[in-house]
Amino acid sequence: MPDVVVRRATPDEQPLVARLWQLDRHDLSQYRGSTPGPDGLFRPEVVATFFTDPGREAWIIEADGDLAGFCVTRQRDDGSRSVFAFFVLRARRRRGIGRLAALALLAAEPGPWAIAFQEVNAGAAAFWRGIATEVAGGSWREEHESVPDRAMAETWIRLDTSALRV
Repeated sequence: MPDVVVRRATPDEQPLVARLWQLDRHDLSQYRGSTPGPDGLFRPEVVATFFTDPGREAWIIEADGDLAGFCVTRQRDDGSRSVFAFFVLRARRRRGIGRLAALALLAAEPGPWAIAFQEVNAGAAAFWRGIATEVAGGSWREEHESVPDRAMAETWIRLDTSALRV
């Protein structure tokens, strides 16, 4: 099993997060139908908010000391934390790294969480349902909601990680 570390990104790592953000948005474009702007980039201006918005945090995922991905969390109005982005490099997938990173992330911020995904992304749906079950057993729930300006609805998993030990 790989040694996985999830740590907060430093402001100096914003360019690294920006590059990983582009890979993440490219992966998701097959589900969301999004395309890059005329400069070939997927909404690069969003990355600055990961470091300036007091409700958001960027995290770096490392496996065995090497870069493996990133994630972004944000504080929601209802007091829960949300996974805004979660990305593992393709070369590092299917090795348990994503699972260990998700568990470490949820344990790093104990309390209520709200995690969204689109049902059309079957891999993400199975992944987050599996994480929720591992963390909370049967004590989690799903909600479905439409999203303005998006053709597809999101599924939200709500769970509490207060008792999680990783």
